[in-house]
Amino acid sequence: IGSYIGFDALFFGFWLRHTFQKSDAFITLLGLSEKYFKVGYSYDWTLSPLKKATGGAHEISLIFNLVKGNSGLDSGSKGNHKFIECPKFF
Repeated sequence: IGSYIGFDALFFGFWLRHTFQKSDAFITLLGLSEKYFKVGYSYDWTLSPLKKATGGAHEISLIFNLVKGNSGLDSGSKGNHKFIECPKFF
């Protein structure tokens, strides 16, 4: 369960990862989005008993869009190829 929001080039978000029995982690995200490049930093705050062993996890995400369009691929037909519009996750 979670959400993210963006303002111009800056975006942030949060999620709660849950197993069938209990909450596992609270995740925060902060990132920057430019025309063809996105970078994000997230941290997983461990909520389970693994907290003593791991203490959490740092993650860095890099995305390069090398094709025109916001999603990386333009929807519609391009010659003999058809592209499906990809969801924008961040």
